[in-house]
Amino acid sequence: MDSLDLDALYAFVYMSQLAHGYRTNDIEHSVQRYARTARKFYETDARGILALHPHYILAVAGIFGLLQRLLPDEFVDDVTWTDIFSDRRLYLTHEV
Repeated sequence: MDSLDLDALYAFVYMSQLAHGYRTNDIEHSVQRYARTARKFYETDARGILALHPHYILAVAGIFGLLQRLLPDEFVDDVTWTDIFSDRRLYLTHEV
């Protein structure tokens, strides 16, 4: 799980907004496959993932946030996760 995975998932979210309904089944199939891999990877080595450089931890958090947007029935939480590309609040570094 890395930044390329994050970028690919974001591309699915963004392009689906631009071309709503285009290849929806293909996108869902691809995201389902990736979600299984991501879950297994996290379940197998969550401790190791959390020991990585913060850049990678943020990528993993972003990945699960995008999976929540793409598969909301499978990635359920009380909070709607956001991502670094579409959440403008994350750009307001002067407020941190």
